[in-house]
Amino acid sequence: MSNAAPEVCIHVASANTKPATELCIRTIHRHAGYPFTLIVGDGASQDGSIEMLRDLEARGWLRLQEASGWRQHFEWLDEWLATCNSRYAVFVDSDVAFLQDGWLRDLVDTARSSKAALVCAELYPEISNHPLPGSSKPVRLAARPSAHLLLLDVSQVKNVGTSFAPSLEEADVSEGLISHDVVARFFIELQRRGLHYEVMAFEYRAKYRHWGGLSWRSRKLWPDLWPGWDLVKILTKIRMTLRVYRFRWPSPSSVCENSEDIDRHDRGTR
Repeated sequence: MSNAAPEVCIHVASANTKPATELCIRTIHRHAGYPFTLIVGDGASQDGSIEMLRDLEARGWLRLQEASGWRQHFEWLDEWLATCNSRYAVFVDSDVAFLQDGWLRDLVDTARSSKAALVCAELYPEISNHPLPGSSKPVRLAARPSAHLLLLDVSQVKNVGTSFAPSLEEADVSEGLISHDVVARFFIELQRRGLHYEVMAFEYRAKYRHWGGLSWRSRKLWPDLWPGWDLVKILTKIRMTLRVYRFRWPSPSSVCENSEDIDRHDRGTR
């Protein structure tokens, strides 16, 4: 095996979303259509996710990084970009399931042909008078790429120097405040530096399903409160689909690489 780092490293942050995370991992393997290494970071989940991930790691599906305590999504992204040795870093939310072949190949082909520093599945526009959670005060929601499915050309963006962290800041807008969700401030700085970005064509969205918000909804309701029928229906569909993938594709993809040049962080030290 070559000692060179693989061209693509996929990163998934796990946070008390066990069935969705496992489905995400299995569909990444089934439908990528392009060589990759997969890293999953877990921030002290308490729903059985860690045990599931350790088992998948032992069977060659992924490389697991365990944090000693809870970690915010942006903290994983900041660390992963800073330590990535591959040409492309791909970020995938744990509540994304891939539906069609070639989702990763399409991202890489777009990055190569356009020489883009950032390729996103979707781009959310700026929104005026957006309600601030927990308050009746409206804010301006900044435009941002989709954090749930995002590719970065590491050599182009590694020195951008801006965190992926969300923020709420005073601004010269009618609402008086502008809210930057995860990746939004990074995106602003990337554009300020004149780096090119690409948004995948609308048809690309048929290749994946983003359930949306499962981690924070799980934190709010877990473990004792009734989640409501909407969430129950989603989780039932996820579990049923997961059974199909376990049965039909019980082994990791042959295009998943396991280069020793990918740094494995010591468990429990971050």
